[in-house]
Amino acid sequence: WNCTVAKLNFDHVLIPPLRTDDWHGWYGLPEAIEGWNCTDDYTFVVTTKDNYYPFLQELSFIRPLRMMSPNMFVGGLESDPLTQ
Repeated sequence: WNCTVAKLNFDHVLIPPLRTDDWHGWYGLPEAIEGWNCTDDYTFVVTTKDNYYPFLQELSFIRPLRMMSPNMFVGGLESDPLTQ
């Protein structure tokens, strides 16, 4: 497990078409997040637009963000968030 896998999960769940109210926009986290990236092999950084007090609580919800193995994605680490 490394940062690339964490980023893969965020890339698939929070891709712009899925951030609308009829997908994952039903709770505040997608709207609060400005971006995410890897700063090294094991450091995943999520940047918010402003202070967002329920950030860690909402990350603990089973849906929509959950951390899956890259083996669970059809294309593995190379999967396309829009088509796979």
